[in-house]
Amino acid sequence: MKKLVIGVLAILLFSITFVSAEDCVTPTDSMVITENTTFCSGTYNLSNGIEIGADNIVLDCNGASLFGSGQDGITINNRQNIRVQNCEVKHYLRGISLGSSINNEILDNSLSKSSLTLVLSSSNQNLISGNVLEGIYASGTSLNNNISNNYFSGRIILQPGTDSNIVYNNNLGDGYDAGTNNLWDGNHWINFQESDNNCDGIIDVPYDPASTIYAVKDNYPFIDENGWLNSYTPCNDYVCSSNDDCGVTGSTGDFFCSPSGVHKNFKNYTCSNPGTVDSSCSVLTTSVLIDECTTQNYCVSKVSSCVPYEPNETNNIGSGEESSSGGGGGGSGGGSSISISDGGSSEKLSSEGTETNENKIGESDDSIKEESRVKVEESKIIEDDVEVTSELHLSGSGGKIYIKTESSGEVEIEITPNEAIESAKEEVNTETIIGIELIEEDDRVVYKIRTEQTAKIVAIIEIKAKISTTIDVKTAEIVNIQKPWWRFLASGV
Repeated sequence: MKKLVIGVLAILLFSITFVSAEDCVTPTDSMVITENTTFCSGTYNLSNGIEIGADNIVLDCNGASLFGSGQDGITINNRQNIRVQNCEVKHYLRGISLGSSINNEILDNSLSKSSLTLVLSSSNQNLISGNVLEGIYASGTSLNNNISNNYFSGRIILQPGTDSNIVYNNNLGDGYDAGTNNLWDGNHWINFQESDNNCDGIIDVPYDPASTIYAVKDNYPFIDENGWLNSYTPCNDYVCSSNDDCGVTGSTGDFFCSPSGVHKNFKNYTCSNPGTVDSSCSVLTTSVLIDECTTQNYCVSKVSSCVPYEPNETNNIGSGEESSSGGGGGGSGGGSSISISDGGSSEKLSSEGTETNENKIGESDDSIKEESRVKVEESKIIEDDVEVTSELHLSGSGGKIYIKTESSGEVEIEITPNEAIESAKEEVNTETIIGIELIEEDDRVVYKIRTEQTAKIVAIIEIKAKISTTIDVKTAEIVNIQKPWWRFLASGV
């Protein structure tokens, strides 16, 4: 009984795994297949191969090996809806040959040791998949063929006339494309090994052997054989793989003035350790002299070159000469004079602290306004006994004072420190000033005047209240007043 059971199981297993001898066909030389056919497994010497003689049929070689010395191992001419699968074909001039055939499938075959293992001649919309072969030679008007999931030890050749064929997810040695609109993306190229720094399975640079005539380009080459079947876990992302990932190197902002003339900032972005987890970006901003001004011309903010003085006008920046503009005036030294209109008379700010008087035409000497002395340094303005500091760059040129900002470039300071203090007096007690700064706040430049007042909480406890008042440098407008949160409990604030 036990032997009977084993025998039955063996018969069932054989029937499931193999095609029975009654269902398979032994291939013969020059055989013409006109119906669905399954070959009996084995090795067959067929000098002239076999031919598909009807449409809409399946040839399953069932692992049979066909070899010979003739023209074609398997010939498919003027046929459609044919499937050839599980065949081993070798030693022919052409292993499998499709001519003027459409919508056929060549699946899971092993094609080797033939001059041309698979040929497409003016054949369209065919699927070539799952095969192990040396190469494909396509010519004529072979269009819209799908070549995928194959292993090539050699190359695919697409001759002129081929168009819109798709070559993807193949292991390939090389490619040649003299056709048009053929797509080669997502293959593994056996002899192409570059970096995959983000571990997504795709090499970071395209496969593009441009030095070869009719070379192909694969924008997404896989780093591993059959990589499209793998599941990749991206490794740590990197910040940059080139300087371009960090930013655009070049000029930035508007032209601005410095004592030497017209300048412009240039930013240079650098990627350190590119394409690695240690990559980082840095930027170096340098000021470049665009046009050097002389005693005959001067710099104007946002203008790309020095502007000539009008006749009878001279520049006192660094020259030590008297300024002849505006009527009276004088003063010695090498500083620039910055004029700010104050309605009736004109007040000048001298970058070297020289004091000048300028009489408005038509007014008497009694109406001459005593001018304040202003010294402009790179990080501070000093007017009389008032000192204003800034972390931004300050400069004087062309009779004006400028401050360099990140958002707006060069901004002219039109309000003097004393005028800013006068404006603040309208709202706060400025008798005790503990500091004045020039800052950029909400895309505008302001004086920040910090004062201190004595206040009393519930009319008993004395306390110092620190107040910050910001004044617009162009309009003298009070922009904001910051007082202590507890001010509602105190008097005198």
